[in-house]
Amino acid sequence: MSTPKRLLFEHHAELIARLRPGVDGIILEQGEEDKRATFFRRSGRVADPEHFIAHLKRKAGIAPDTDLRRCRVKRYTVLKWREAEFRQ
Repeated sequence: MSTPKRLLFEHHAELIARLRPGVDGIILEQGEEDKRATFFRRSGRVADPEHFIAHLKRKAGIAPDTDLRRCRVKRYTVLKWREAEFRQ
């Protein structure tokens, strides 16, 4: 997993546009209550970016109508490999 980096955006649509399907993992955090959740985009759980963010809010316990500008959004990538690839 790469080091998560803060993803800055001015509005919801900009965040959605900056997500890279099949590449990004996202960490969503909110406030003092330490509400936090992460999903990796390759997980296949949610393909649509809007649904992906909505599902991530639910997982973190963040209210669906929360303005994402009140949250910290971090992006990371993961290198996927199989053990069999290293046995050759």
